[in-house]
Amino acid sequence: MDPGGECARSLLQLTQTLHSSIMLSSFRKVKVQKMDPSGVKVLETAEDIQERRQQVLDRYHRFKELSSLRRQKLEDSYRFQFFQRDADELEKWIQEKLQIASDENYKDPSNLQASPPATLYFLYY
Repeated sequence: MDPGGECARSLLQLTQTLHSSIMLSSFRKVKVQKMDPSGVKVLETAEDIQERRQQVLDRYHRFKELSSLRRQKLEDSYRFQFFQRDADELEKWIQEKLQIASDENYKDPSNLQASPPATLYFLYY
């Protein structure tokens, strides 16, 4: 597991870069959508061009959906790694407090004078 979330952070940054490049190239989408089949000089028929145009648009929309889904999964993973790190730190802190609380020396009042820093720390934190 990546404790610092570097892997997820790196993938998230790559996804953001990809998303930005898609947004920057949105003029291509507009250009494809506004393409006039009668103005294109190719050997194919207008129906073939329209069909191909629709295929390209469908693939583009599917790509954007998958990209968005992947981005969401990466963000969720990133947040989960931070949650897991915080939970591990909390568990460690609780274990330390349980160890101090279960120490037999602190149950005897005569030992309170012998170790005030740890006792005070436990009582006030």
